[in-house]
Parts: sequence; C-alpha cells; structure tokens
Amino acid sequence: MATPLRYALIFLLWAMVAVIYAPLIPAALTLISPALSLTHWQTLFADPQLPQALLATLVSTTIAAVGALLIALLVIVALWPGPKWQRMCARLPWLLAIPHVAFATSALLLFADGGLLYDYFPYFTPPMDRFGIGLGLTLAVKESAFLLWILAAVLSEKRLLQQVIVLDSLGYSRWQCLNWLLLPSVAPALAMAMLAIVAWSLSVVDVAIILGPGNPPTLAVISWQWLTQGDADQQTKGALASLLLMLLLAAYVLLGYLLWRSWLRTIPRVDGVRKPATPLLPGITLASFLPLTGVLCVVLLAILADQSTINSEALINSLTMGLTATFIALILILAWLEWGSSRRHFWLWLPILLPALPLVAGQYTLALWLNLDGSWTAVVWGHLLWVMPWILFILQPAWQRIDLRLILIAQTLGWSRAKIFFYVKCPLMLRPALIAFAVGFSVSIAQYMPTLWLGAGRFPTLTTEAVALSSGGSNGILAGPGFMATAITAYYFCPDRVSRKMGRLCQTRTPLMLCVKNVSLRLPESRLLKNVNFTVSKGDIVTLMGPSGCGKSTLFSWMIGALAGQFSCTGELWLNEQRIDMLPTAQRQIGILFQDALLFDQFSVGQNLLLALPAALKGVARRDAVNDALERAGLGGMFHQDPATLSGRSASARCSASRSSRSAKSVATG
Repeated sequence: MATPLRYALIFLLWAMVAVIYAPLIPAALTLISPALSLTHWQTLFADPQLPQALLATLVSTTIAAVGALLIALLVIVALWPGPKWQRMCARLPWLLAIPHVAFATSALLLFADGGLLYDYFPYFTPPMDRFGIGLGLTLAVKESAFLLWILAAVLSEKRLLQQVIVLDSLGYSRWQCLNWLLLPSVAPALAMAMLAIVAWSLSVVDVAIILGPGNPPTLAVISWQWLTQGDADQQTKGALASLLLMLLLAAYVLLGYLLWRSWLRTIPRVDGVRKPATPLLPGITLASFLPLTGVLCVVLLAILADQSTINSEALINSLTMGLTATFIALILILAWLEWGSSRRHFWLWLPILLPALPLVAGQYTLALWLNLDGSWTAVVWGHLLWVMPWILFILQPAWQRIDLRLILIAQTLGWSRAKIFFYVKCPLMLRPALIAFAVGFSVSIAQYMPTLWLGAGRFPTLTTEAVALSSGGSNGILAGPGFMATAITAYYFCPDRVSRKMGRLCQTRTPLMLCVKNVSLRLPESRLLKNVNFTVSKGDIVTLMGPSGCGKSTLFSWMIGALAGQFSCTGELWLNEQRIDMLPTAQRQIGILFQDALLFDQFSVGQNLLLALPAALKGVARRDAVNDALERAGLGGMFHQDPATLSGRSASARCSASRSSRSAKSVATG
C-alpha cells in the first residue's frame, strides 16, 4: 500500500473512532459544571428519595458483584480442570445468549406478585423488596456466567494445569490451589471483569425498572428520570446523581484494591498444613444450575409469549440496528488492531468500565448540537460506543496470539502490510470474529438508554418494548419481546459455534512409578499400549521412548491417578509391595518433575520447597530440610532467590524436599 494512501486510511480510522468516542468529552462537562456549585449538591442531598435509592443501589450492586465472584470461584474449585469443566464451559452460552432484559423478564414472570410461582403456591406471598435484593441476585446469576467465560480463557493455560497437578501431588486442597495459584494468575483478567460488573450493576436502568425496587427506585433509575425531565433543576440533580454513581464506582475500586492487598499479605503460607478436602457439592450444583437457568428462561418465555402481540417494527429495528452497529464496530476494531495505536488505548475500554448514564447524557448533548437527535443514524452511533469495546475485548487476545513467524514469512515473500492483513491475519481471526460479532450483536440488542434517548422514542426495539410492558399487562404480552430478543440473539450466539472457542483444556499430566504390571491403555476407537511391564529400583532411571501420541504421557497420567476421561486403562501399579493405582493422587507420594519446571512464580526458591514439606515438620527443622535439599541440588544459599533464574534445579530440589523416593520427568520427544 502506497504511503500516502496508508496515512490517509489511518487518519480516517482515527477520525471514525474519535467520532464514536466523542461523547466522553461532553459527558465529562455534563458532570463537572453542576458539581462546582454547593447549592446544587445541597438540593440533591435534600431530596427525600436519595437515601433509600442510595441504599438500594449499594445493596444490589454488592450482592451482584460478590455473588457473581463467589459463584464463579465455587464452580472453578469444584470442576477445574477436567471434562466436567469443559462441558460446563460449552454450556455457558445457554445463559450468555440471553439478553439481560429477557432474563429479568423471566424472573419477573416467575417470582413477582402474581407470577407463576405464587399462582401454584398461593400460600406464599412475595416479600416487599425495598433494598434491591432480588435485583442483585438476578444480576449475580447472569454476571457469574460472564465472569466464568472470561476466566475460562486464562485457565486453559497449560502451565496452570500442570502446576495444579504439582499441588495436588503434594496433598494440598482445591481451595489452597485457588488461593496460592489461581487467583494470582487470573488477577488481571479478574480485576477487569469485576470492574465491568460493578460499573454495569451501578448504572443499570432497564433491568432495575423491570425488577425494582419501585418507589423509590435505584439511584441509576432516579438519575435517568431526572435527566429526562424538562426542568433544568431536575436535570442538574440527574447530572449530580450520575457523578455520585462515578464516586461510588471509585469507592468500590478502592475497597477492592484494599481487600486485594490484604489478601496478598496472607500468602505465601508455607507451613506445610494441608487443609481438609474441599466440599465440591456447592460448586457442582451451581455449575449445573447456571446453564439450566438459561434453558428455563427460554422455555418460560416461549410458553407464555403471545406472538400475535409482538411489535414487528420493534423486531425489525432491533435486527437492523444491531447488525449495522456490530458490522461497523467489527470492521473498525480489526482495522484498529492493525493500524491503530498499540499502546495507551485504555480509553477504548472506558464505556464498559464506567457507569453508562453520564456517557448517554454526553451522547445526547452532542446529538443536540449536531441536530441528529431522533434519527436512526444517531441510535446506531449511540450503540457503537458500547459495542466497540466489547468486540475489542474479544478480539485483542486472539490478535496477540497470532504467530509472528507467519508474518515474518510473508514479509520475506515481499508481501505488503495490507496483503498480510487480508490474506494472513483475517483468515486466522475468522472464528474469534464470529464470536465477537455474536457478543457485539447481543450488546446492541440490550441497549435501552441510547435507543430511547437518541431516538427520541421514535424507534421502538424489543428491549424498549420489554421495559415498557413490565409495568403492567398480561404475561403473554410481557413475555413476547423478551422471547424474541432471546431468539434472535441466540441465533448469532449459537452455543455450538461459541463452544469451539471456549478453550480446550489440556489434560496431559505426566509422572512415573516403581512397578508397572500388565498395563494396557485404550481410547474408545484404538489401543495405545498393550501389556506394558517394567520395574524401577531406587536410583535407577527408566526412559520411555516412542513417537508423539503413542501413549507415553498418558501412561504417566495413569500412574499419578490423573487419567483423562476419554482413556481407559487396565493393569496394576505397585510401590514397595503395596498396590497404589486405586489411591488418590496425593496419597501416592509421587514427586513430579515436568519438562517445564512449573515453579510458583509468586514464591521464592525456598518457599517453593517449603510447600513440599509435611506439616509435621516444624520450625527450624523445616528450614534445615529445605537448606539440605538446596545443597543437594547445588543451590546452597539460594533460599530467597527468584525461581525464574534457577527453575530446573529448583524443581529438582522440590522433588527432593518432598522426600519422595520416586520421581518422573516428562520430556518431549517429537
């Protein structure tokens, strides 16, 4: 591509992105100008609705954030890693595909006064929910699926899977694995996801209107009502209430940071204490419950929906606006990843990390200046501010995983940057782009405030219809828009498409043992090994050699009790005249030494070794045992050394410190 043309396209790209993100500036002005007057603040705090609205907002947001995090962690502890975790990840789109408004509508039809639950059980009466508890619980269930979906990509990393095997073999419980290994590893992704959940829960309007509380409503709903009134004083109160939401978000961020720092001071704990086995039933139950809620939501809406009352104009508007906004955003983000700034683009994430109300107010202000309010173009432009960061959220990790060697080969062939983009990168990004398109379409369908405000009420959509009908009418009329929104979103968010990219967890685990007798290993369609026998005496070394895929690593997996579910194995494993192939992994006392050292980066060399020691060894004896193991590995005086600089010998010392008489090495042979 000629240099002048390339610069012109880059300028055009920056201009289009700037137009979409321009509302950030008037949004800031909308918040700052009224905040400079003390009288305006006094008027806001004198409003009798504010204390109860603020309390309901805090309660619902806290329940949503803490509940989503707790559900996600319980599921991870119970299922990860393993086939059940893979199946649960494949079923997450059953819940992810349902728009928030449709999910809230199904909850209203089921649990509200006059809902199906109380029709069948008339002796129960729904409690008066003045604090938004029902709203918080509904958001917690919905957002836990999003949180699991984000963490699934991080947890599919092979190194994490193998490090968990190390902790399992040392006898530590699943909660200890979560505390020492998983949380530090997923912290960046977890922090971003939790920030998005808190910001959205604070400022959600459509779901809060459907589920309540009603009088007074949450702070976001009150702010929305004030901003849409013609009275300038009321609009000022709405702007200050939006700023108050921003301050609440900052308070939540500070609280989360302080809790994180406090938690970091509790690790590492290398006293050797092995906690009791973690109860898995709560996590297993929740893992089954999450996809089931999505299925029940669809079934309930489908049964109750009166399709003759569905507004065809709302359906057409939802489809055309959603497809247009998503297509534009997908093209822009792909172009941005190639030609945009590779650094300092944090501002692109702001729409999903900040409360939505002030941003919508900024959009409306800009639309008034440009005389675009009440137009179809303005509504699509408003949707782009939220669709673009979500598509970037999906595509950026996949873009960063593109093998640079492919780019280098194309460059050696004399290909231009544009040709490499279209013929190398775009085909590699096809599947992530399909997932991003599904997510972006779902985000566009769910937009309530931009559609209603920028469209001046002239463009009904399925979301605006669902919110409008939630205040009354028959169940059939109420269920109709929610069902159609779910149906068209599920078409693009088809589970069998998305599940292919949820991450295939590596199940390869690799240790070794002392006496193997008549071991045969099979897959459902083929035999890998037949009647394998060998004996290893103390100090001996046995090497298993063979081509890739012949069953070497799988045999090691069977030896430590970590055989993947698709394999079957017969035979016996003996240690010191005791058969151990029926024992759990931790009781086999096998030291594991992977080709990758798999040390825990957050611990020093000495602390990695302390983890391997039994809790019965106390005080100075623990330190002496570690120093002895370090001396044998040629690492004397390296207790406080960073393990990254001494990984191989540190892993050998850890095997030695665990006092295992056996160890196994996994080395790739091709």
